[in-house]
Amino acid sequence: MRALLNNRWIVNGLTLAMLAVLIICLYRPSQFIFLRTLAGYSLHLLFLYLAAGLGFMFFGQKRLLFTAFACCACLCLVLKVKADASIQAISTTSQPMLHVLQTSVSSIAGAWSDAYESIVESDPDVIAILEVSPSWKKALDSYLLEDYPHVAVNLRIDDFGTAIYSKTPIHHVDTLGSNSIPSLHVTTELVPETAVHLILSNTFPPLFQQSYQDLRQQLTDIGQVAGQLSDRALLTLGNYNLDQFSDELQDFRALGGLEDSRKTMTPSLSPPTNHIFFNEMLDFQHFSNLYDASSRRIGIQGIYQYRDEENMATRVQ
Repeated sequence: MRALLNNRWIVNGLTLAMLAVLIICLYRPSQFIFLRTLAGYSLHLLFLYLAAGLGFMFFGQKRLLFTAFACCACLCLVLKVKADASIQAISTTSQPMLHVLQTSVSSIAGAWSDAYESIVESDPDVIAILEVSPSWKKALDSYLLEDYPHVAVNLRIDDFGTAIYSKTPIHHVDTLGSNSIPSLHVTTELVPETAVHLILSNTFPPLFQQSYQDLRQQLTDIGQVAGQLSDRALLTLGNYNLDQFSDELQDFRALGGLEDSRKTMTPSLSPPTNHIFFNEMLDFQHFSNLYDASSRRIGIQGIYQYRDEENMATRVQ
């Protein structure tokens, strides 16, 4: 290995390769699907740069060491900004809270009994479910209606059916259409005269250029609605088929005035594509993955608190 790393051509090749991968992660070229997919693993590559740098240090390769560590540091800074990670202390007031859980039929169908037990133990106020077909609607009703009597659904025979089960009343139900893919828009009441808007979405995976354009258009349509609701408490959630650092989700958040619930950057084998975003009318309290008894990840959940005018003024200052 030392002999290989002492070869000038190999050192130059490794240096160029590390810089090229860094540029791909930073610019995320949308016209090349493979390169865009590679950029989705930016967090994994960050740790790979770190491990490579330590390895080069062991073999005494200073040039490769500094290149790897510089790439690692650059990715750290960029991902920190994109993730909107904050070390600000979480404050709790007397305002009402909302506990939201988001899952999908494909995530719970394999071991429904275990998944149901985990959902019940989590005890959310609202359960948002993707990929709901008419047959699954009947099954979900038989288990959930007793504790979640308020239901809004958009049933389809494909993977784009959605359902929201709520403990609190649902006053408004609508669908937001974009490229024939509907998003479910509901308003649920926390306490009298205190409501939260929820927009539940499923999207086409961007496997080719046209589906990528359709996805961008769908996010734009949802983001515009979210921006119009900036003076009301709002959560947008679902499977966006994009990692949290993607430029598309960054543009979507900026358009809708939304913040990411993922405040940590823990890598997994595949970057998570299901997200919960919230606007400034809500205070973030907690976010986590939901697992069943077999440690399978079946969904995500977040807890949010309604922000009153006094807290809004404090935040602005």
